[in-house]
Amino acid sequence: MLATSSSLPAAGLATAADTSSAPYAIEDFSYPNAAQILATKGIKLVRGDGQITLADCDNSKPQIRVMTVEDLTVNRQGTYCFTSSAPTGYLALELPRVFAIDAGDKPLNAKLTANGATQSVDIAKDGYASVGEGVVGGSRSTLVEIRVTGSGPAPLNTDAELPFVGRLDIGDSARSCSAVLIDPRWVVTAKSCFADKPAEGIDIPAGAPKSRTVVTIGTHRSEIVELAPRPDRDLVMARLIDPASSITPAPLSSTAAAAGEDLTVAGYGRTASQWRPTTPHKATFTVAAPTATDFGMAAKAPANATVCQGDAGSPAVRTENGKPALVGLVSRSWQNGCLDAAATDKTGASTTRVDDLAAWVQATSGHVLRAGQTIASGATLVAKHLKISMQADGNLVIYHNSAVPGKGGVLWASNTSGNPGAYAIMQADGNFVVYTKTGGDGKGGHLWSTATMNNPGAYLHFQNDGNLVVYKKDGGEGKGGGLWSSDTWMRPNQLPSDGRYPAGFWADSPNKILVMQRDGRLYIWDKNQGKELWSSNVAGGDGSFLHMGGDGNLVAYRKGGGPGIGNSYWSTATMNNPGAYLHFQNDGNLVVYKKDGGEGKGGALWSSNTWQ
Repeated sequence: MLATSSSLPAAGLATAADTSSAPYAIEDFSYPNAAQILATKGIKLVRGDGQITLADCDNSKPQIRVMTVEDLTVNRQGTYCFTSSAPTGYLALELPRVFAIDAGDKPLNAKLTANGATQSVDIAKDGYASVGEGVVGGSRSTLVEIRVTGSGPAPLNTDAELPFVGRLDIGDSARSCSAVLIDPRWVVTAKSCFADKPAEGIDIPAGAPKSRTVVTIGTHRSEIVELAPRPDRDLVMARLIDPASSITPAPLSSTAAAAGEDLTVAGYGRTASQWRPTTPHKATFTVAAPTATDFGMAAKAPANATVCQGDAGSPAVRTENGKPALVGLVSRSWQNGCLDAAATDKTGASTTRVDDLAAWVQATSGHVLRAGQTIASGATLVAKHLKISMQADGNLVIYHNSAVPGKGGVLWASNTSGNPGAYAIMQADGNFVVYTKTGGDGKGGHLWSTATMNNPGAYLHFQNDGNLVVYKKDGGEGKGGGLWSSDTWMRPNQLPSDGRYPAGFWADSPNKILVMQRDGRLYIWDKNQGKELWSSNVAGGDGSFLHMGGDGNLVAYRKGGGPGIGNSYWSTATMNNPGAYLHFQNDGNLVVYKKDGGEGKGGALWSSNTWQ
């Protein structure tokens, strides 16, 4: 992005033109300067992913070479050469009378048309193939597509100061935008990037994207499996199937951009000379004309910078407490000076505000699965406090985020281990099911389900309170309509006399967490130190529960046990104190108090000694 072209006036430093009618800064993969190339070189270049580009022939370089029957009446040359800059690449073109192709240093596939039929030709690395009329008895053929078929796309270079900036690619080189990681599972980008006809409207449906969509952030690549559009502005949250756990997300600023303020913008869009940069370009822009949902920007440093195709979704950031904070996302731009952009004397860009969206982002990031959406084998959904993992062994498990999968901290499980490759799916009939690797609706292989069938439109919500819930079509958090839940929601910090919590419960304090694992073991985890501070050291198995006895004794019982029945496996031995209660304090101490005692009042009967 941010092309530095000498054609841009320095006046862009002070003001920016009204951008309400400017084009959205979306990469559409049309080949740059295609009309001029056709007129001067006799080859029609249609579109591509930017990884295969026309070049001057150079025998000292590994290039793709295409041989044609020369025709000077249409400026068609005898040989055309192309540079391939990545392990994979795509180029659509129209080049008549091709008779031979030299693959160069990468394997490729070529498609040619003749007499209404299409032929596909695979050519190995360093290989050569005669095609069309180059083959005895062959027909005159037009080359319409070249694909480099290497091992996979190259990673992107990142900016050390802004490691959360990535690139979003939609479909088979249909659209591309920049994006920002705001959570290991979520990026935000421009909603217009997914609209069928952005110039006519940018509203899009929630749910899975229409076309396969991939986000790349440095070396991390993940498919996008869910879109959550914001209705009042050009912004959408997009969920990654594979979390970017090793990358620091961008925090959202809570302070609106102010007129005259300088912000840094960075993205992977075109520049004045590059079609598909692999390194983000950045520059400083000055805020102009803030509104309730967006603000304008004019270039400051360099003064002739501009926002180009592919920069929609780029972050506008400021430094807060020594770290970058996300203030907005690029939406529209006049693109003056960008590669193959229409000439204009207008400058500036429009940016979507995010500073007022913290509550919406938090609510949305509680993950939702709708009909047909899956949790694949090995995938993990991470909510604010808990995570749900479709383990490789086939067990669907909810862990507290303080836990290490496979090493404790289990709050709930489907008990379907021993089925490697199993997956979970939210079916159209409203049932959430775990199937074997080869199973599915109508195919068998059912391992476990919520038994919520006959509820078309029902959906699964992994809420930020930690509860996994199947809701009716018109139900939802705070609205009712729950059909099934994992019962793993965050409990209150006080357990009154004769109260009970089931195994799988958890409670929170500012710096510590109290957890009762599914097997009944209790522990307290320090968030800051990342370690366990206290544990009951014993477990009672599935169905265990914690009970604050009427006699003042806090007791952990096995399934089927209870007051007057027995079958306990741990207690605080604080009996003979009727009315006593349990309190998990803000300082992280777990305390049994007398009926009239309390924090700051005394009357403690037992504690975990985990206070700060």
